[in-house]
Amino acid sequence: MNIPRAIRKIKRLLYNPKRRNELKRLHFLEDIVETETFAKLTLQDKIISLAKLISLSKSDMGYAPSKLEMTLLHLSHDLQRQLLKP
Repeated sequence: MNIPRAIRKIKRLLYNPKRRNELKRLHFLEDIVETETFAKLTLQDKIISLAKLISLSKSDMGYAPSKLEMTLLHLSHDLQRQLLKP
């Protein structure tokens, strides 16, 4: 197999339309956390919303974006700190 053909084959595998759509969906889910509307929610509502997003993405794509999971962990830690504050 010649090199240009191998490069075209790799590009087709990496950048096919299905993969592009999946990446768009992934970026959309990750960008939700950075919106002003999300920032206005209470801490408990943020946690509930993130948990719903994670469960929907797991059922839809088979995995959840790590950014959402990390944000959920940070928010739950913040809530725990608030509850333990005297």
